[in-house]
Parts: sequence; C-alpha cells; structure tokens
Amino acid sequence: MNVSNLDKLVLSVKKILKYFAHTEAKATDVSVSVARIYHWRNEVFRRHVAQAKRIFI
Repeated sequence: MNVSNLDKLVLSVKKILKYFAHTEAKATDVSVSVARIYHWRNEVFRRHVAQAKRIFI
C-alpha cells in the first residue's frame, strides 16, 4: 500500500466517523425531543384525568 492509498483510506475513515458523529448527535436531539413530548403528553393527560375526577365526584 503506497502513501497515496493510505491517505485516501485515512480520509475515508475520517468522513465515515464524521458522518456517524453527526448522525448520533441528531439521534440524541431527536430522542430528547421525543422524551420531552412524551412527558408533556403524560402530564397533560394526568391533568385532564384529575380535572375529570373533580367534575364527577
């Protein structure tokens, strides 16, 4: 393997690692957003149930 091929290999590996790092960051952002939405939805549902109990009791 000559130096040119080695340089190309290193560049390719760097590009792949950069892509995965970017993808992982996006996945983390998405999972945090989904968790927040899920928590908010549960909180809203809990409030509605509590309000309904007050109405019917």
